[in-house]
Amino acid sequence: MRLVPQGSWMRAMLFVAWMLMAPRLVGAQAAPSMDARAPRYTTRGVIEELRPERRQIVIRHEAVPGYMPAMTMPFSVEDASLFEGLAAQQRVEFTFSVEGRGRHVVRAIRRR
Repeated sequence: MRLVPQGSWMRAMLFVAWMLMAPRLVGAQAAPSMDARAPRYTTRGVIEELRPERRQIVIRHEAVPGYMPAMTMPFSVEDASLFEGLAAQQRVEFTFSVEGRGRHVVRAIRRR
């Protein structure tokens, strides 16, 4: 009898657990945050989709050392002015913060 599940389900569960715990295990690597508890990271990527009506940008980003592997994911955008001048398939460098409940919020973004 196996007590630990095997296969892709187990890998998915380990990844989810890692994503939930990582913000608590690593400190900020970039600019200081307004909330000292919200770590910030800077990385590069390509905009896959802009969702201004939902205040989201979907970015295919590089790995963030010490935090997460390269992937495509949606980021929240609280400052709507950050959408100005952006388009799908643009290469960007951006800074995001990790807020409560693992929410990832773009704080600065520029084309590169």
